[in-house]
Amino acid sequence: MKVNISQWFVVGLLSIFAGQALAHKATLKFNDQLFQGDNVIRLKQKLKQHYPQLDLRQQTLKSAYVIAKSRSNNGNVRLRVGDYTTTKTLVYGRSYNYNNPQLQTFDGIKIANTAKNSRGRWQLITQGAVKIHKIVLELEKKKSTYQQSTYQQSTYQQPSHQQPAPAAGTWISGGAFKSSKHGADKRTVTINKNINELQIKASKRTSYIEKASLEMNSGFTLRLPALEGRLSKGDVKNAKLKGWRQVKRLTLVMKSGRWGKRSYVQLYVHKK
Repeated sequence: MKVNISQWFVVGLLSIFAGQALAHKATLKFNDQLFQGDNVIRLKQKLKQHYPQLDLRQQTLKSAYVIAKSRSNNGNVRLRVGDYTTTKTLVYGRSYNYNNPQLQTFDGIKIANTAKNSRGRWQLITQGAVKIHKIVLELEKKKSTYQQSTYQQSTYQQPSHQQPAPAAGTWISGGAFKSSKHGADKRTVTINKNINELQIKASKRTSYIEKASLEMNSGFTLRLPALEGRLSKGDVKNAKLKGWRQVKRLTLVMKSGRWGKRSYVQLYVHKK
């Protein structure tokens, strides 16, 4: 499965010292290390090894971006923060590309930390045969009382009459996806619009979305786990983007919940 994820590798470690930006990213290199069976990767321990000057007590975990691949789609990953564990996310990979070190043969999986806080353990749980290239952690430095007060008095605060209005936009139909009658298949809808949010709705029968990928006009491909999983008739799933983005197409790997019958999913986009 080819995924354009090269832009993620320029992030490195940004702003980990006091006085710099609160949000930053940290890259953990695994150099295509193979994990077989059930494994637990202790992310806090890896961070201390890579960045010993980083005080984890002052950090919150926002998300983990895993660059990995499996052999014949037989691996999955989960993020555990404290006592909360996310659902399994499939790691894609083809057997003929399994030993190919090129970046485009890896899958890119973003897992958001949906726990209420970041206390306790940070772990990535793998199952199956998963080969990990890198893990990029999105961190945020906790604000102290002094920092919050300083921020509120900074030049970013504007008089109420000068506050910018919310971004305007319109919801429109973006097209429809139709599954195969037998098994999972890839379906693509062309968008070619400037959007900041997507919504999919099961219009006929239950669908299972195994993978959702959004291709930008720049060529960058973004995985959308928020759109994945079971989608019963009438159910909706939304995925918000970080600001307005020029989007080329949305691709779903989907299958019908009823063998021998097609399922249908309607796409809506919020455009400028």
